[in-house]
Amino acid sequence: MEAGLEGRHLTWLLELIGAADLDGPDQGAWLDILQADLDNFHAGLERALDAHASPRDPELALALAGLLAPFWLVRGPVGLGRRWLDAALSAAGPGADPRLRAVALDGAGHLASAEDDQDAQLACQQQSLAIWRGLADDAGTASCLGDLGSVAYIRGEYAAAEARFAEALELAARAGSDMLMARPLNGLGLIAMHQNDLVRATEYHQKSRRAGRGAQAVRRGAHQPGHRGLRPARLSGRP
Repeated sequence: MEAGLEGRHLTWLLELIGAADLDGPDQGAWLDILQADLDNFHAGLERALDAHASPRDPELALALAGLLAPFWLVRGPVGLGRRWLDAALSAAGPGADPRLRAVALDGAGHLASAEDDQDAQLACQQQSLAIWRGLADDAGTASCLGDLGSVAYIRGEYAAAEARFAEALELAARAGSDMLMARPLNGLGLIAMHQNDLVRATEYHQKSRRAGRGAQAVRRGAHQPGHRGLRPARLSGRP
C-alpha cells in the first residue's frame, strides 16, 4: 500500500470512529460496525506506531486508541485495548496534543477500572484531570472528577468522594450539561445515604433523575436529522 493511500486509510478510520455514538440508542449497531472493521483498526494502529513506517503518526494512533476505548470497554479485549493505549501514549509522549492525551488517559483509566486495577486507573485519570484543568475545560474536568469521585467512594474515602462530586457538579452546571450533572448528583445522593441523611439523599437522587431525563431529551433531539449525538447520563446504584 502506498504511503499516500495508507495515510488516507488512517484518516478514514479516524473519521469512522469519530462518527460512532457508542453510548446512544444505536450503540449495538455502531459496535457491530466497528467490530467488522476491528482488524483494520488494529492494522492502522500498528502502522501509525511503526517506527519504520511511512507515514508514522503517533498522534493519530493516540486519537484512534482514545476513541476506541469505549469499544474495548464493552466488547473487549480490555487487556488488548490497554496495551494499544499504553503504546500510543508512550509513542506520542507528553508533548502530544493535550486533548488527545487527556481522552486517551481517561480511556486507559476506564479500561484499568474494568480489570479492577484502581492504582492504574487513578494514575491515568489524575493525569487526565490535570490536563483538563490546564485547558480550563469545565466539561472534561467535571467528567474526570466524577470518575475519581467514584474511585474514592468505592475505597470508602467518603470525604474525598464528596469533594470531587461537589466540584464535578459545579463545573457540569457551569458547562450547562444535564448529562454531566446526573452522575455527581447520584454520587452525592449515595454519600448522603451513607451518612444516614435520607432527606438529602432523596433530593440528590431526584435531581439526578431529572438531569438524566433532560440528557435523554437532548439525545432525542440530537438524533434528529442534522444533529450530532451526545453521550447520555448513566445512573446506577453506584456513582
